[in-house]
Amino acid sequence: MGGLTIPLLVVAIGLGAAMGRRTDGRPLASRLWRVIYWSNLPLAPVLVAAAPVGEVGGAVVACYLALTVTVIGVQLYARHRFTDTAQQAAFQLSATWANTGWLGPPVVVAVLGDDHLPIALLYATAISAPFNMLVNASLAAAHDRAHVLQILKVSIVRNHYLGPTLVGLVYGLAGGPVPARLLDVAQVVIVAGAIPAFFGFGLVLARTSLVPDGTVGAALATRLVIAPGLLAAAGTLVAMPRAFVLQAGMATGMNVLVLSNEHRLPLRPVVSTIFWGTLIVLLAAGTYLALR
Repeated sequence: MGGLTIPLLVVAIGLGAAMGRRTDGRPLASRLWRVIYWSNLPLAPVLVAAAPVGEVGGAVVACYLALTVTVIGVQLYARHRFTDTAQQAAFQLSATWANTGWLGPPVVVAVLGDDHLPIALLYATAISAPFNMLVNASLAAAHDRAHVLQILKVSIVRNHYLGPTLVGLVYGLAGGPVPARLLDVAQVVIVAGAIPAFFGFGLVLARTSLVPDGTVGAALATRLVIAPGLLAAAGTLVAMPRAFVLQAGMATGMNVLVLSNEHRLPLRPVVSTIFWGTLIVLLAAGTYLALR
């Protein structure tokens, strides 16, 4: 799909928003996201196994350290900025949870090329998803003052990609072959799945205020500048794949909407952060492709 990916995502969001203004499309969006989530699950081992797992060990460690530093900084800021724990949790999720599953892969393919998709999916499944589910989701759930061990258990159970990712990592490290045709199919399905996912995002946008404020600005600065900046800085010490840095700078993930609903967090700043972050990423990628 290459350079067509970015325009198609923009069109998908626009069509979803147009439909969402006429009728409440949020239930349809939830169903779309659920179908895409489960459809991509069997492809995770293929894409992870195709990534150069053995060559990026130092970069993986650096990514986890960068994510940890980011979360700690965001937590400190949120506690200073907000007195309400629900607002703290909403900001923390908005600022730290990157859309490395649906936005990241098509952007990486458009900007860097198809060959970089396996390494982008390695970041999504082996770094971003586990960290988000085990750390970010647990911190957000703590807003409800639930038992910490129960929160952790639920987070692990909900991350259905942990098992397939582990299979892919073991197979890849063992040097198992990945059929080229199977890899091609997996890549097309992953990238193409982003189009209906962002159509669903448009459905949700149509029913929410998108006016940004200082809270949204701080979340965007963390998500789009500080997070990838930390990885770029780490690249001076270890070999850092460009796909990792791009993934680290993705807009806030749409899964944050689900978590916010579950834990009764304020939705307006979350949706606004997702919208403006996604718009900035798509405009930046589109501008890069146009100038290239």
